[in-house]
Amino acid sequence: MKLTSKIPIKLVLYTVPLLAVAACGKTGGSSASAVRSTHAVQDGVPEVIDLGSLSCVPCVMMEEELASLDRLTGDRLTVTFIDVYQDTDAASRYGIRIVPTQVFLAPDGTELYRHEGYMSAEQMLAKWIGLGYDVYDSGETPDAS
Repeated sequence: MKLTSKIPIKLVLYTVPLLAVAACGKTGGSSASAVRSTHAVQDGVPEVIDLGSLSCVPCVMMEEELASLDRLTGDRLTVTFIDVYQDTDAASRYGIRIVPTQVFLAPDGTELYRHEGYMSAEQMLAKWIGLGYDVYDSGETPDAS
């Protein structure tokens, strides 16, 4: 006799993304602000928002990449981090299925692109250039490492 398991596809489609977010955990709380921006959002400047958690390994790895991206772009790009466990409305507001997620916004707030998972500063910079935005601050030089 062959036993088969039939799991409704809708259950899988709704449960797996929630489990992926939960896998990064809600433990290890921090006193850091739920939203950290490198500088105030400026009119006429695009923004990248990284939605993650302070207790998720890939999210923590993104912190260095965001700092590097900020150094490379200066005031030509606003770089923002939102901890979805401290700002619980952010996940639904941005339609987050997994953390980390990077959301690329035009100066008017229109979403241009989104990426789920780890993304290096170089990949983010290349994506902005591919989207037609000159966000590279030529006064800065990439790290030698």
